[in-house]
Amino acid sequence: MKISYHLEKKQWYHHEANTAAILTMGMDKQPVPFMSLSEDPQELSFNLKTKGRNAGPIIGILSSLTNNGKLAGNIRLFTDLQVELTKKGGLSIVFTPESITDTGITGYIYSPGRQKWFRVSAPLPHLVYNRVPFRKAEASSNFKAAVRKIKKNSIPFFNPAFINKFELYTILNKDPFFDKMLPETILINVAAQLQDFLEKHKRVYLKPVNGAKGIGIYRLSLGQEQNILAESIKDVQHYPNFMDYWEMQGEMLLKRSYIAQPEISADKINNQRYDFRVLSICGKSGYQVSGIGIRQATKQDLTTHVPAGGKIIPFDGILAEQHERNLSLISQNAGTILSEQLGFYGEFSMDIGLTDTGNYVVYEINSKPMSFDEASIENTRVLHLVDLFLWKSGYETYEADSKG
Repeated sequence: MKISYHLEKKQWYHHEANTAAILTMGMDKQPVPFMSLSEDPQELSFNLKTKGRNAGPIIGILSSLTNNGKLAGNIRLFTDLQVELTKKGGLSIVFTPESITDTGITGYIYSPGRQKWFRVSAPLPHLVYNRVPFRKAEASSNFKAAVRKIKKNSIPFFNPAFINKFELYTILNKDPFFDKMLPETILINVAAQLQDFLEKHKRVYLKPVNGAKGIGIYRLSLGQEQNILAESIKDVQHYPNFMDYWEMQGEMLLKRSYIAQPEISADKINNQRYDFRVLSICGKSGYQVSGIGIRQATKQDLTTHVPAGGKIIPFDGILAEQHERNLSLISQNAGTILSEQLGFYGEFSMDIGLTDTGNYVVYEINSKPMSFDEASIENTRVLHLVDLFLWKSGYETYEADSKG
């Protein structure tokens, strides 16, 4: 079904003149009037599927605004998703929490033909994909109000929130499949607790529970003379004893909420440790691995994150068939547990290490995966996400009709 949006009139139209049935759009099934197809430059046209005379699917991508009022988030991903969706008979609209009402959304739609974004008003989407890029935005009253409206209108909603590192540990540690894959983890509450943990393990990592990209990570090492070496990505600090360290850094650790984990003796290539980055997307047969990248530490071995100085290396020779099977099994179990405990996660990525004895270590699960530098992984990601959109919105088995 060919439909158009008139930019000046802010109205959707269909172009099927010889129909007695009413055509609707969106989750709230708003009627769409007829208008003859024209070459008006104010019109944006799309070929959509129809299900019971309801045109769709409309996929809402929930994002947020930057401080200067511009649309935030992974714009390249949003663009690629719309391009692929139009091939499959759907469309996506990027919107913010402030712009959803009980009768529709206002947001931005990408026209592949014009290679440009346009501001539009639309009925309520058939599905909402949460890509809000800031934890602060998810904590806002506007975001919470938007989620209430989404649930009130029974709109499928996935990736409900960022994942807190300690909450993740608490959830996975209860499951027998994961309990041996997780480093021992404590939430830092008092000085004595961290001091005992450091004396037990000698070298520990400190990570903010709401951190990402390796930002804010420290490694503490306890010397033979009870002195403390504190390493960050940027510098190294020395303290004569633990209490001197706590006096300088304790308030920050408590204010930002940090966890502590023992350093893992990692497998290495050319004397530098590496991690697997695993992208997982839900499909009808369960969670499938959509791509695996490998990141290696370089000048500093504190983290393998590329923004923090890590590098990408090819996995030929590393990613043996056995690893691929095992990482797929970890993905399946993680996705199932997350969705059972926290709400449906249609997409996530995992940072998984390998010890020098060949055991897997789950370091982190990210509910808002960054773009992978590997083009093949990003391409597969877009295809799998669009398949997920069509399935969860209920339009998977319907065909797009280009006749006007």
